[in-house]
This record gives sequence, C-alpha cells and structure tokens, in this order.
Amino acid sequence: MYLPLFFTMKKFIQTIIIFLLPNIFWQTVAFFLDVHRVIVNFDYLAIVLVLVFNKKRIGFFLFFFISFFDFLNIFSQIFPFIRLLDLIYLIKFAVYANPINILAFIFFLVLSCFYIKFSAQKLDKSYRLSSVLCTNFFLVIWIAQNFLVEDHSRLWNMQSNRILASQILNTYNVRTEGFVQSFSDKGNVFQNKQTPSASNEIFKTPTKYEKMILIVNESWGVGKKADIQQDLLKEIMENNQVQWLWKKPLNVNGFTIDGEIRELCQKTLQGFNLKDQQTGFQNCLPNILRAKGYYTVAMHGATGAMYDRKYWYPKVGFDQQVFRESLPDLKSRCYSFPGFCDRDLQNQIISQFGQHKKIFLYWLSLNTHVNYDLRDLKDDQFDCKKYQLDQSMSACRNLKLQKQFFHNLSQLIQNPELKGTYVVIVGDHTPPIYDESRKVFAESQVESIGFYIK
Repeated sequence: MYLPLFFTMKKFIQTIIIFLLPNIFWQTVAFFLDVHRVIVNFDYLAIVLVLVFNKKRIGFFLFFFISFFDFLNIFSQIFPFIRLLDLIYLIKFAVYANPINILAFIFFLVLSCFYIKFSAQKLDKSYRLSSVLCTNFFLVIWIAQNFLVEDHSRLWNMQSNRILASQILNTYNVRTEGFVQSFSDKGNVFQNKQTPSASNEIFKTPTKYEKMILIVNESWGVGKKADIQQDLLKEIMENNQVQWLWKKPLNVNGFTIDGEIRELCQKTLQGFNLKDQQTGFQNCLPNILRAKGYYTVAMHGATGAMYDRKYWYPKVGFDQQVFRESLPDLKSRCYSFPGFCDRDLQNQIISQFGQHKKIFLYWLSLNTHVNYDLRDLKDDQFDCKKYQLDQSMSACRNLKLQKQFFHNLSQLIQNPELKGTYVVIVGDHTPPIYDESRKVFAESQVESIGFYIK
C-alpha cells in the first residue's frame, strides 16, 4: 500500500528538482549581476510536461525560448531599452565592453545541452502523474499569489514581491503598458504651443556666453520648506567662483522625456515616438547654437536605446552624444536607474570644455531616479532627521542623492576648464513619491537655477 505512494512522492520530488534547476541557474546569474529576478519562473514547467510526453525536440526549443525571457528581463536591468530591435545593438556593445560575456554564453549552451539530455532521459511516461501534480501544485500557488500580492515591476527594474511568476507574462506586462507602447504611436508628437522653460534665457540671447551647460536633473522637486532647497544648494551658493543669477520654481507635468523637450525645444509633447518624427526640431536649442558655431554635446549615463535618445538627439542638433555604450572602458555602475554614476561622468565635461572654445553641453542626470537606491550614495551629507524624515522614506532617499549630486557639482565647477561657463539646472518632473513623505514636495513643480562661473 505504501510502496506505490513512496515511488509517487519520489518522482514528484525529482520532477520539482528538474523544474527548479534552470531557476537556480538564472537566480545565480541574477545574484552575481546584482539585479532582481522572481525566485521561481513558472514557465519552466512547460518543459517538464513536454518531455514526459516524449516530445524532446519541442522541449529543447521551449527551453531556449523560455530562457530567452529570463535573459531579457535580466539584461534589460543592466542595459535598458524600449524597442526589442535595439537588443541586437546592445548585445554587440555588451560583448565588446566585456569579451568574457562570450565565454558565459558558451558556458550556458553547454549547460543547457546537459540539462536537456538529463531531463529527457529522466522524465519518461512513468513521470506523467508526478508532472501533472507538480504543475497543479505550483499553479495553485501562482493563482493565489496573484490575488494576494501586487507586482510593480518595471522594464528597468524587475523587483517583485512575488515568489512565483511567469517571465513571459512579466515581459508582456512591462512592454505593453501605455507609456512604453506610446513610443510606437504614429502621428505628430509636438503640440503647437510654446512651453516656458528654465533654458529661456539661452533661447533669447543664445550667443551671450561662449560656454554653456544645461542640466536636466532627474526628479528634482520643490521642497515645501525653503530650508530644504537651501541645504541642497549650500555648497554652490557659497562657492566663491559662482556668480549667482537666479532661482525660480517651474510648473511642469509629464515624464522625463517631456522635461527634456521642454528645455531643449520649448515644446510640449502629445506622443513619444520621436524616433519617427521628422519635423519640428529646427528651432531646438542645440540646432540654434550649432548654426552659430557652437559645438553641441549631449550626455546621459543610461543607454542611448532608452527612450530612443540615440535616434532623436541628432535631430535636436547634437554633434556628439555620450551614452553608456559610448564609453566601454568606463568602470562605473549605479542602480537607481541602470547606467553610469553621474559622478563618474564629470571628467567627460572637463575634457569637452578643454577642447572647445564655444560649447553647449546638455547633461541629463540619472542617479536621483525613483526608487532612489541608496547603493548609489557614496557621500551622505543630508540629515533627514533634521526635517523629520526617516531614512526608509522615498523623500529622504531622494534628498540624500540630490545633496550628493550638488556636492559633486560644486567640486566640478572649480575646474579651470569651466571658467566663464553659464550653467542652468532644472528638474525634469516632480519626484515620484509613493509613501507619506510625498508631502515634502510641492505638486507639479520643479526647481530651476542659473549661475555663472567666474
């Protein structure tokens, strides 16, 4: 009586182990790459079901198909991108930047062949009952979990509270949500009206200064308490090389890309497919300045494939674009959003200003992006307790990273190459805050400042 039950349980456990093996492999990869992954990918159960019905070729195909989505969700947390066609472009860069990735791929192929061969030999017809039981067991957990736990994964951050999930469904969900899909919409993306911008002074008198820096600062909001902003800007305001010109809040709406177009073109977007947009860029600031003899540079620590910047930055008028893939030898990584650390890009600014007499440099910062990851904080100078904020709160983490950004900037502007430079810094949008500390910032406003380096 107990013997058949023993063998059924034994095969049930063996089936679970075979199902978990590829999960263990990809979980190990995610651990060493320091990215997020759901603990158990439910999709690999399909391979078990196919193999017990002696469909080895289908099982072999399914394994690589499912593994592709595991790879995609890990890769996009290191090299984020919108369009799947850009995956080839980024894989080429990843291989060039680190040739050991080729060896890793070969290692994966070898392991895969061993896994499929082992699984196909082990899972015969006698395992059909155990495979069905295994599938039903995990299916019940998966369905129950979907009702009990929400998943807020994003294309560039697959952090999830769920233990069990489908990587295929995760990919579908993050790549079919409205914002991502809008990058494929057809039609004119620009509205007709002109939009106020912090860069307005440059638009009005474009040749007043020979050297200019425009910084769109990720998630820089307006603190309801004036002393918060004074705390952030203290080192710049007290810098003897700074001639303070102005400071003012700006009413804004939208995403980062809205803030970019607002400052570069004084336009408002009604869509995000700037890749296919062919007109409307002629009066953008870089095009205006380039026509007047300025060398124009755009710099951003993420990949150029994110939000199609590698496609539309040249249309706006940039002679040169500096993205993550532009600097394959730079050993830098930050986590709030996948890309280089802002502090490690400052030497690029010094180099550019040393080479060009008339230059306009646009810098879109990165490391103050939600979720405000404190792994990016190397120089903690902001005291949250002073403003009754706990360190776990989103606003506190945002302000710590902002303080670090302005501290590093205050050191940058002391370099002699930047003497005679007009600097404008403006937030792209209000900081996204998801806890009670959202009351720290004014709604629909960003801060903006302008100063001259003597």
